[in-house]
Amino acid sequence: MLLVLGAFLRLATLSHDSLWADEAYTLSVAQLPFAHLWGVPFDVHPPLFYSLVKVFFAFGLSEATVRIASALASTFTLLVVYFLTKWLIGNVGALVTLALSATSYTSLVYADDGRNYALLSAFLLLSYSALFQVVQALRSDDPVPNRTTLLGWLATYNIAAVAALYTHNSAVFYIASANMAWALVVLFTSPRELVRFCLRLVVLNGLVVLAWLPWLMTLFSTSADFTWLEQARPIEAIRTLLVTILPNNISVPGALAYLAIIGTGTIIALRRGGTLLTVVCFHLIAFPFFIWMFGFVYKPIFMERTVLPAIFGGALSVGVVLAFLRSRFVAILIACIAISLSLVSSASYLGRGKDKDHYGAHIVQDWRSAVAESPGGDRSAIVLCEPFSHPAVSFYAPDTSILFLRSNNNLLPVTNAQWRKLYGMPATARLPHLEESLARIVAEDDVSELSIDQLAERFDHVTTVRANIFCDDSFLSSSIERFRQAGFEADPLRSYPGVTARTFNGTFPQD
Repeated sequence: MLLVLGAFLRLATLSHDSLWADEAYTLSVAQLPFAHLWGVPFDVHPPLFYSLVKVFFAFGLSEATVRIASALASTFTLLVVYFLTKWLIGNVGALVTLALSATSYTSLVYADDGRNYALLSAFLLLSYSALFQVVQALRSDDPVPNRTTLLGWLATYNIAAVAALYTHNSAVFYIASANMAWALVVLFTSPRELVRFCLRLVVLNGLVVLAWLPWLMTLFSTSADFTWLEQARPIEAIRTLLVTILPNNISVPGALAYLAIIGTGTIIALRRGGTLLTVVCFHLIAFPFFIWMFGFVYKPIFMERTVLPAIFGGALSVGVVLAFLRSRFVAILIACIAISLSLVSSASYLGRGKDKDHYGAHIVQDWRSAVAESPGGDRSAIVLCEPFSHPAVSFYAPDTSILFLRSNNNLLPVTNAQWRKLYGMPATARLPHLEESLARIVAEDDVSELSIDQLAERFDHVTTVRANIFCDDSFLSSSIERFRQAGFEADPLRSYPGVTARTFNGTFPQD
């Protein structure tokens, strides 16, 4: 029943929200041929997720088909969570952990997000479950473990780890730190076995590294495409982690109560030590800390979406309370409180409105409503201040001309094919002069730029649409004056979650 509930929560509202810019990017690049997805280093992210989304495009291009891979991956994660927790703390605690994971607000957000984070979390937790079984077999007193079972877990680990590495680059930190965590356990519990154990881990991960090498060779040529995130300060990182693991949209006392329950479970795990402590602390503390610290070494990557496995750590801590607290009445009461808070939180997500800028720490952009401001038709155009938003606009206005306002104040007509040619080229060829690269591609198709004065000859209505995170307000103020000079009158500015739109109507005489 809990799996059914989890699946329902993840699938019920797949088409509720407008695609945001990154999801629209997924929709566009996933239409590239498989050979291109796997053969051209066009994106900072590996190609597995785009390839999986492309498979679902056999059922059509829609908001649901962009997101269904994430929803199914998130549902599969629940199954992995249940069995991993059952091995650790038994069936009762596993059911509580499953209930909290199924109703996790943050999990629901990314289950309905057409990006690679839910799929990444599924592969990471599957790889960890397999690694857990392999480690237990290697450390077992049984000199001859079940060879068939062990080989099965070895294969599962290798497949899941490689799949994770080809889903998102941050997977390497989870996999590496998970192996290091088990090595530390051996160091403190059986130091004489450390060298032998580490050698086994090296052998275990040998195939994983070899399989990852082809992507690793191209990774550094695409990493320049990821430059926008700033390193989180400690208090910001803690807040992001809390938003990730706690129920959202509940009262402050409720959030504090849930946090206290997680703390209680962590203390119980600390007192019990061993394997349970390793699993709880790794997911809840060590892995998020590792991701945050990486920002000081290379590039910041600490976000809600890159620490999703921490959700499992929080849910497991609550399951530990029910499994090991001596007072059964108190344990059941605490579990009921935690589950009730999580249910309230998930219900708020299911019944969410369309006026929020964020779900948790996840950005919402209502391109659907903003683009609808355009009257449409041959005599209408939509103007963007940057090219990345093009797929979102073209998805909701497929028959409307889309123009990119260049830094020289000319307007560049851009089609879907031209956009995919730009973002489908190697990142090193596209950057750092993105605008010039796009202009060159458009010129190759014998399409000329338009001056703002030429707009009146082509269009009766021009709608400027802007994502709040991409362009500053100067785009709005300057566009008003330019279009007025060309003979257009401005309608009032319309604001939607994450996006603004303004339509300019021609006032010049008609033939």
